[in-house]
Amino acid sequence: FNVNVNGGTEKAKYFVSLSYRQQEGLYKHEKDIKDYNIQAVTNLYNFRSNIDLNITKDLSLELNLGAMIRDRNYPGTDADQLWLRAKQTPSWWYPVSSANATISGLPQKDANPLGLLTQTGYQRFFDNTTQASTGMNYKMNWITEGLSARARLSFDAVNYRNVGRTKGFDTYLFTIDEDATDLTQGTYTKLTTGNNFLDYNVNGNCSRRTQVELALNYGRTFGSHNVKG
Repeated sequence: FNVNVNGGTEKAKYFVSLSYRQQEGLYKHEKDIKDYNIQAVTNLYNFRSNIDLNITKDLSLELNLGAMIRDRNYPGTDADQLWLRAKQTPSWWYPVSSANATISGLPQKDANPLGLLTQTGYQRFFDNTTQASTGMNYKMNWITEGLSARARLSFDAVNYRNVGRTKGFDTYLFTIDEDATDLTQGTYTKLTTGNNFLDYNVNGNCSRRTQVELALNYGRTFGSHNVKG
């Protein structure tokens, strides 16, 4: 959704904008996992505010504020690895489900894409960007027409915090007589052992930048000639 509000008078004008957007991924089997969310989800929040003030006929001020916040969730395995494994794994290697609800595996083969999607935990990425600027413009027609001075102070800050709650998982090889028709008569042999608990890894950082601008501007028309600088 998006909400915009603006208004004002000759002396003061304002604009305020708020927006929120959510985007969800295409992964299935998210309802099979109760302990955490494996779906790719992005929540985006935006804020923007502009205020312009005419203090006198020669002096004007402005204040601009902005912020963007992103909250993202992903499976414990990065998307490029998930899609690569899905692309390179023949569809007959691993069943989607098994009688004892385990993740299937094969000796010396790539990991089961279903296990990588559902059994490797999740990742949460948080980041926000804050922008602020204030400035003034002063007309100095009392010196010469078209002369003005401008000053601006800008501040930007970017912060992020990434949390990884990842884990490993067990895989099993299912074997059964080729003539058997009752799948419950097969056997499961453990191939790999995972830690089966969610780790906790966090990293974050921030950067800030301040910028000051000072300028003298000149603009005047002499007949059919324009002079600017």
